[in-house]
Amino acid sequence: MSAVTRQPTSPADREKALQALVSCPTFSIHVNNRNSGELAAATNAMPISVEGCPNVFVCGYTSEDSFGATSYLVLRDGGNILIDSPRFSPVLLKRIKAMGGARYMWLSHKDDVCDHAKWAEALGCTRIIHDTEVTRRQGTTACEVQLEGEGPWALPDGSDDVEIIHTPGHTEGSLCLLFKPDKALFTGDHLAQSARLGRLTIFRQYNKDSARVQLQSIKRLQNVDFLHLLPGHGRRVHYESGTNMRSDLAMVLQAEGFVVV
Repeated sequence: MSAVTRQPTSPADREKALQALVSCPTFSIHVNNRNSGELAAATNAMPISVEGCPNVFVCGYTSEDSFGATSYLVLRDGGNILIDSPRFSPVLLKRIKAMGGARYMWLSHKDDVCDHAKWAEALGCTRIIHDTEVTRRQGTTACEVQLEGEGPWALPDGSDDVEIIHTPGHTEGSLCLLFKPDKALFTGDHLAQSARLGRLTIFRQYNKDSARVQLQSIKRLQNVDFLHLLPGHGRRVHYESGTNMRSDLAMVLQAEGFVVV
């Protein structure tokens, strides 16, 4: 969403390009002959719905401080969830408030927290992070819910539509979040589709804890019921069946040399 790979040739393409312009973490996308009206129309269409997930939206407005990670908004009756932190923007804030605000901000791990404090203040949301990801430098010591141990956990309201899963490896306290109504699994930096490899990958070169532990966490995900893999980095993946999903997980385990001992 934050890249333009070809010049737009239609109004719909141009709208997407303008959305990429405001979402680019390094402000590297520029446009000639732009008018404020079409830019406003493009940003008013954000957050953008995710294919196959009627209650999930991509926020855009990625931040260099979170390495360009994608943030999502989950709509739910028990209170919306902001998945990781987008770059703070009054425009995006207005749009999120129009969609019901956010009761919770779930942070997958310490890399993707950027403007969490600004969002928490503006939305009055409860921040959730694993306690091993908390740092004074990032201000996450102020997060209201700091999960301990290996989980799994429900949201503080005790609802059964969300499960938070401990998936260590990329970092010690990396988490995934399963939104059961849409069968959507938010994976942070734990797992994503690689365009170059054409398969799921753990992005081993960015591992900050243990690749072997990360693969063990992926092995456990084979028992999780999801059809949509929504990462912080990399491509989103939509599966037709759980069989296809588990096959893809098995493929990444094999490709990464995972051996059960």
